[in-house]
Amino acid sequence: LAERMANERQGKTLGSYASPKLVALVKQLTPSMQAAASPGIGAVIRSSFVQSSVTSVLYEAIFAFLQSADLVGNILAQNPILGPVRQVAIAILRDQIDQTAGVLIKEFLSRYSEESVDRLASIVTSERNQQAFAGTWGAALDALLAAPLVTASPPL
Repeated sequence: LAERMANERQGKTLGSYASPKLVALVKQLTPSMQAAASPGIGAVIRSSFVQSSVTSVLYEAIFAFLQSADLVGNILAQNPILGPVRQVAIAILRDQIDQTAGVLIKEFLSRYSEESVDRLASIVTSERNQQAFAGTWGAALDALLAAPLVTASPPL
């Protein structure tokens, strides 16, 4: 029975079960959805999980920038004596930077990300921004309705 029900859901979307009239009504309510959902959204954005994720993403972005800018390599490239050992020296320097400055960067980002997620939560949940986010709520509803039922619902 579970297999038959799963096969019936295959290729169907949540939207295929909702009448166009119901979808239109829900879309009209999207501005008020934000007001109702704001406390929950704010709590999710301010959660320690989101904060640590932001810290991690920013930390990785800083090191990706340093690698792409190749600041260490450019400094070492100016020294002709280090030519053949340049790659080894760069790897060692990057590890040293990660071990020494990495801790400082992570501490800074941890403090900064707490402020950042708080500001983000305030922006997203602000009453004055409800109109700006109304389109976002509509797009989220469209994506949910278009999602294949198999991925939008728990397995049977």
